[in-house]
Amino acid sequence: MITIREATVNDAQAITEVHKSDVKKWRKIEDNGFREANYEELSVDERWFHGGQWMSYETCVIHIQNFIEWGGKIFVATLNNNIVGEIELIADEEPEPYGEHLFVYVLMIHKSYRGRGIGGKLIRAAEEYARERGINRILVSSEERSIGFYRKMGYQLFEEHLTIRVNLSNKINLNEPVQYEVLDKIKKKDVYNYQLLIGRFLNSISLLYNASVIYPPLQKVYQRYFSFKIYDKELDSIIVIRKSNLINNAMYIWVRKLDDVESIINTFIKGLYLANKLDINELITCIPAEYLSVLRKTNLKLEILEKAPWFIRKLNRV
Repeated sequence: MITIREATVNDAQAITEVHKSDVKKWRKIEDNGFREANYEELSVDERWFHGGQWMSYETCVIHIQNFIEWGGKIFVATLNNNIVGEIELIADEEPEPYGEHLFVYVLMIHKSYRGRGIGGKLIRAAEEYARERGINRILVSSEERSIGFYRKMGYQLFEEHLTIRVNLSNKINLNEPVQYEVLDKIKKKDVYNYQLLIGRFLNSISLLYNASVIYPPLQKVYQRYFSFKIYDKELDSIIVIRKSNLINNAMYIWVRKLDDVESIINTFIKGLYLANKLDINELITCIPAEYLSVLRKTNLKLEILEKAPWFIRKLNRV
């Protein structure tokens, strides 16, 4: 019988096993590239490369502790006292159309136990938790492979985003200088009245969490977040750029108000200019699907990687 309970840091190893099951091949980093290897051969850094903080006990336990301290909630599904799935949730309040909501930070089922309704039970547990907190919206940014699942669970398409890769080997040249300020680590209050539009893989609080947590067991993974405030006559914005030596560089942009797409794309290009100044030659981000036609009019070299749709479920109050 499948049961759902709240997770603790003591579940870190079992949660790691759930995420490890999703990896088809493990690869070790060598001077001439990668070679297939056993999990036990890999360093904590090399395990991180395959899926982040959940890939090793050493980093997963840090994540669970910090995620809970940030106000997140984790539920695990157990079968015969073995953890076979988990869901991580964090509440946020952003400008409309998002408003107050509960966000599904991650949902993972052990590969050997998929197709048994475990994901559905975890989602329903999330909905019950939202109701208990008086939150009537659940949002999730879905991978393409999970679209059918969320539709089956009664979730409706909310927004369409596209994950893109931008090649910056040709330096960005601007017609006018960028007026910007380098910021220290940003907090929720710094972006409270801003809309996260570019790089909306997650909601605002989740992104700020990712940018804040440090994992001391990592020895070779360089990952740093740089924050800037852009001053524009019509569109103030906050830009965060992730620079890494092992995972994708990435960019995220909050804007103070919704404006015409051309203005937002101009801000996006200014963000790429700042990425160039950090010696970044390639990065990923995601954009609202309706921005693509305007973005294609620029001279940027970009590649569409996948769809990144957002789904919503509005809950009836009990």
